[in-house]
Amino acid sequence: MSIFGGYSRLFSKSASSQGGTSPKVVLTVNARSADRALHGGGEDGIQRRTDFEALALALHADVVDWDVADGSRFWRALRHKLGFGPVAAALVFLRVRRYQVIWCFTEVEGLLLAFLFKLFRIRRVLFMIGIETLSARAFFLLRWLRIWTHFTAILPTSTYQARELQRITRMPNNKIIVLPYQVDCNYFSGIPKSQIREDPPYVVAAGLESRDYPTLIQAVEGLEINLRLAVDSIWSGRGRPNVSSALPKIIAKSYSYSELRRLYAGAALAVVPLRESRYQHGITALQEAMAMGLPVIVTRTIGQSDVVIDRRRYLRSNPQRETQGGFARIFVPDRPDLQESNGFYVGVGDVTALRKAICYLLAEPGVAFGLGQRAQRFAREVLSLELFVERAIQLIETAYDGREVNQATLAVVKNTMSVPIEDGDGVHS
Repeated sequence: MSIFGGYSRLFSKSASSQGGTSPKVVLTVNARSADRALHGGGEDGIQRRTDFEALALALHADVVDWDVADGSRFWRALRHKLGFGPVAAALVFLRVRRYQVIWCFTEVEGLLLAFLFKLFRIRRVLFMIGIETLSARAFFLLRWLRIWTHFTAILPTSTYQARELQRITRMPNNKIIVLPYQVDCNYFSGIPKSQIREDPPYVVAAGLESRDYPTLIQAVEGLEINLRLAVDSIWSGRGRPNVSSALPKIIAKSYSYSELRRLYAGAALAVVPLRESRYQHGITALQEAMAMGLPVIVTRTIGQSDVVIDRRRYLRSNPQRETQGGFARIFVPDRPDLQESNGFYVGVGDVTALRKAICYLLAEPGVAFGLGQRAQRFAREVLSLELFVERAIQLIETAYDGREVNQATLAVVKNTMSVPIEDGDGVHS
């Protein structure tokens, strides 16, 4: 039985208030089956779950993805010309009578659907996850055309985007609800480190979006440590950086998810080096490393501020930037154990601070272990895939029942997963 089997029963509670039937839900997903299979991570017998597949399973929802968009020659040609978002919006709009709830995993189709619903005076429960909502196009549609009136809520994945959306578009507060990005903590769990430790140790860094690998390379220059860079992604349009040829102690290549999981497990620590960005770039790699119990160092950018909690209240090189993490205060204000330091922030391009942080964690294994344990606990208690699904269901149930949704709607969602925490050697207890 799937671990998500209970969600359909939870979701059916809303049926009593709507004539005995659950709403029909459709999800729009800018992905295709081949991509999901490629990055499923099942080579070692453990399958990595995606947020959209877990939610679709929990809600018995239809999914509009690339496979659906390419189902006919006409729509396939249109996707190649216009991109997935417009095609997904058109497909859902043409089938709108089938659905009571629409959940968009990316912005383009969500914005277009809200525009069409406003134009044709259609009302549905409509949610849109906001990964990169701070574009001129989004602001025009939301502020000047006021299409926010036809969203149930927009769900930015960071507190900065939420604040900026409200400030610039002047949307009501209840239309903007922060929904954290998720990580599959069942998949990204510990492999006994004693089996795969290396000497000298290595630092791991992963991802492409807004990455500042030159700063990281400078920071480790001359140190007795290796560097492993997982520098490929089917989701990013960025080219792979050419960093492996000049320095022998650096390995930069593509890893499958199974290989990446093992790479995390053998690392001394993880670094997420970033260029300045107002988006939450780096969040996937950051949360994967935290779920694996690694001590993490991340660049404190404008958009990356919610997950890591530093022991200092403000960034030393830029006191205007807080380093206490927004999600702890929003989602677990009553949990002192989840308000503790779980990683380090450094400033953008600050080679000296990054080098000091790396050296400190290598020299203080007890501190590094404590940070990793707290990072892992935070991932499992605040950022897990199960919590993402439960939060989504809570939002949908509340809206479908005719009640207003707002940030407080998610306050009632509690963690129900039970993944064991590692002991000091990385072995599950």
